[in-house]
Amino acid sequence: MRRGTWKPTDRVDGPLDRVFDGLRATFPELWVERLRVTHAADDDNVWYLGRQGSDLEIQIDSAPGGAPPFILESETALETVDDVRTALERLSEWLRR
Repeated sequence: MRRGTWKPTDRVDGPLDRVFDGLRATFPELWVERLRVTHAADDDNVWYLGRQGSDLEIQIDSAPGGAPPFILESETALETVDDVRTALERLSEWLRR
């Protein structure tokens, strides 16, 4: 599996952009990476994020174009959410731990 850094200027032009923007505003040390697939038919709507200096890593899966539902997964939790607000709330809770 390969990953690529997902910068604040990288966009999917969908609701997931608002999730990342909101998280970056709250957590300036946030890092985001996107799964890089080797075959066009593979799903590349998978991102990983965390905070510099923390061992916590969160995986986010979305529908194409960064649309909900968002599947949020960490080592200790798995949740599916249907909107940006709930995704921001949940991810912020997890990142504060």
